[in-house]
Amino acid sequence: MNEDRRALTSVLEAGALDRDHLSVHSISPYDRTLARVRADRARIVSEFRSSVNMSKAEIAAWLDTDVSHSVGWRRGPHEESVGHQSGRRILQILKTPESRLTDEDLLHMRTVLGFIRRHLAQRPRNDNAESKWACSLKNWGRDPSRTRRMARTMK
Repeated sequence: MNEDRRALTSVLEAGALDRDHLSVHSISPYDRTLARVRADRARIVSEFRSSVNMSKAEIAAWLDTDVSHSVGWRRGPHEESVGHQSGRRILQILKTPESRLTDEDLLHMRTVLGFIRRHLAQRPRNDNAESKWACSLKNWGRDPSRTRRMARTMK
């Protein structure tokens, strides 16, 4: 309930609700999520910048490959994969100055963080740079082989 009260306060401060509607339950789930994202803006931006470990040029080059187009879940048989769509959106976010990031950008950045966390936790035992798992992560701006190389050089 504490998060809901914080969300309510953020929504009120933003002017999204008038004071006559002070009930936490009158706020839509979307507005609650948006209030949390706004409150956690600095953390989301920081984690996004460290989790997306590919440069704009690397992501753009990767998204142009046939392999990039071949991996990931699709809403329909002939549609672009969700990860590939996300990669294009990530490129736009990386090109945007931090002060100009929109609420929708922050929501997508949060989605990217969730995807990267889940997939890194599901690392296959015999992963390699060409596995579908690794290629899917690259669509989301994360090169998992870079993580391993960095970890080895830090030892």
